[in-house]
Amino acid sequence: MFIPEDIILKDNIHKEISDAIIQMISTGDLPYYGEFSLFINFIEAPIGTVGVNVTKKGMNFYWDRNFVEKQTRGSMIFCIIHEVLHLLCRHQKRFVGMDK
Repeated sequence: MFIPEDIILKDNIHKEISDAIIQMISTGDLPYYGEFSLFINFIEAPIGTVGVNVTKKGMNFYWDRNFVEKQTRGSMIFCIIHEVLHLLCRHQKRFVGMDK
């Protein structure tokens, strides 16, 4: 399966993240999570890690350049799946109205 880079690189996304998504889709091992990632906005932020939230503009994946560049491909895939599962399980809803 060929995935044009301009589809995945539509937002501000690190090459390591886009390569991990391409691998998930193209190998057929994790196509669901890879394809789901195509609907997420990728935003670079100085947060020291990665994280997700949902706003009126859609699902957002925040990533820190230093964190991403220290990850292996396998750990980057794990991070993406971990964050996608937060979105799929609607974990962000559990904090609505709560004092963080």
